Amino acid sequence: METGGTQIRTNSGAGHSYKGDRDMMRMLIRLVKPFSILSFGVVIGVLLVAPQPSIGKRIYNMGDQWLQWNNTQRQIFVGGYVSGYADGLDRGCEEGSKDSSSQPERLRKCEDQTNYLSKDSQYYVESVTEFYMKYPKDHVVSPEEILGQFGRGLTLEQINHYPFLRRTKP
Repeated sequence: METGGTQIRTNSGAGHSYKGDRDMMRMLIRLVKPFSILSFGVVIGVLLVAPQPSIGKRIYNMGDQWLQWNNTQRQIFVGGYVSGYADGLDRGCEEGSKDSSSQPERLRKCEDQTNYLSKDSQYYVESVTEFYMKYPKDHVVSPEEILGQFGRGLTLEQINHYPFLRRTKP
């Protein structure tokens, strides 16, 4: 059957008209086009109107949050951080020496070079608290950043001078 369009034969032998398909497609585009343009406009409008925080900025100062916590909450935070820190270092050393012919020696050297947070958690709780009390302009520095610097062997004074991205120079 021919309807004025080009006819195609399928494997079943039935004819198929392009004209009907084109007409159907045009009708579909006419129906969908206004909604597509409207949807696009709404998305652009939302993106332009919605507040956009700057990259690297926190909504609040972590130091203020830390000082509002009680000792138990601080202990839990430090305990979780220290556990994850030590686990990450151990796994990193294992992965780094995995393909080495001198694996035990290389693993030992890696572990010897890592500075673990080896003091008890109360020491770090008190140290982070002291940092926030002593340097109120550094409340934008997160507790995990401070603890990470302790893991590198830095003192409170050295951490205060460390060039964290989110804060102005001390």
